[in-house]
Amino acid sequence: MKVNADTNELTFSSNKLVKNLFIDHKDQYLDLSDNYFDLVPNYPVTVKLQEGNLSDLKKGLIFNSVREASIEESLVTSFV
Repeated sequence: MKVNADTNELTFSSNKLVKNLFIDHKDQYLDLSDNYFDLVPNYPVTVKLQEGNLSDLKKGLIFNSVREASIEESLVTSFV
């Protein structure tokens, strides 16, 4: 995942299929341009945060997909 804080965009890519990726935040609602999509290998997807500042929110981002939903886990990403 690439984060562009200047344009409030997140770009996702994967070398494996990720089914029904959902982006959430541990503390607040995210208004994203797209928030329930598949990642197909080698086809990046870019989503834009419509309101707010991505720099302030990126530490609380949570990513869920069909896999995590089926085993009741979520992926929490921390940024350096």
